Amino acid sequence: MTAVELTEDNIEEYAAFLTEDVAENVLRKGFIGYVVTDGEGKLAAGILFEILGNLDSVTRESSIRWIRIDNREAADALFEAYDHRIQEENVSISRFSVSRRDHPTEEEALKEHGFATKLTEGDVINVTLEQLHAMSIIEKEGEDERIVSLSQLSVREFNKAKMKFFKMGLHGICNDLEFLPVGFFEQDISCCIQDGMNVEGMLLLHRTPSGKLILELMACIGKENTKLLPKMIRYSVLTAMLKYPGDMQVLIDRHNLASLLLSEYLLPEGFGILQITGERREDRI
Repeated sequence: MTAVELTEDNIEEYAAFLTEDVAENVLRKGFIGYVVTDGEGKLAAGILFEILGNLDSVTRESSIRWIRIDNREAADALFEAYDHRIQEENVSISRFSVSRRDHPTEEEALKEHGFATKLTEGDVINVTLEQLHAMSIIEKEGEDERIVSLSQLSVREFNKAKMKFFKMGLHGICNDLEFLPVGFFEQDISCCIQDGMNVEGMLLLHRTPSGKLILELMACIGKENTKLLPKMIRYSVLTAMLKYPGDMQVLIDRHNLASLLLSEYLLPEGFGILQITGERREDRI
């Protein structure tokens, strides 16, 4: 078994094994991936993880975003490469979250390699555009001339705005927001609050290669933040309904108060995607 690190030069070779949604993240800042091939060159395992925190941070973390393991021998080779890399990266803890129904083999492999696991309701909910469109705020909220689509910002204006929000700790689920180009987001349906020369709010959506929308960032600053957030949601939902079918899936990660309140409004009884989650302290390496 041979472990190969994923790079710009080989990503296309392994894209089908990874799936398009995973492959598009391989070259993002802070993301690291490996695949394992057997003696015949057949792909047998793969992993993609994100390193969080500065190199000298006491709590530097590895977050496993995707994992696939076809057999036990491949798992051993994969975790040998993983363990070596996170030691180089000075990682103190590894965490993961995978769908239970899709990853029984991976769950067992993670346990065998020292991860404590548990079944829990995940942070992500899966809704449709129609469900979003049915919210009362879509009908109740009015327009606001300060809300403009992302496509109306120049690249310079977008870069200035994203850095402003990033430095304030407002990056949504994009830990690498400062490095992401405007083209990563759906510019017609993503929007912002533009008040004169200042951007005071951002709602950023990304469309995956498989056709799902992901709410990447939803934040508003200033005195009118609670008033303007619903208006931004309304703007993005209405423009998305003009562009995409109503049954299009939208993934919402309940990572902050705004996204939590939105998800509770949509699904008051919860029903996040069931996940196997776990972690492993890395001082054992």
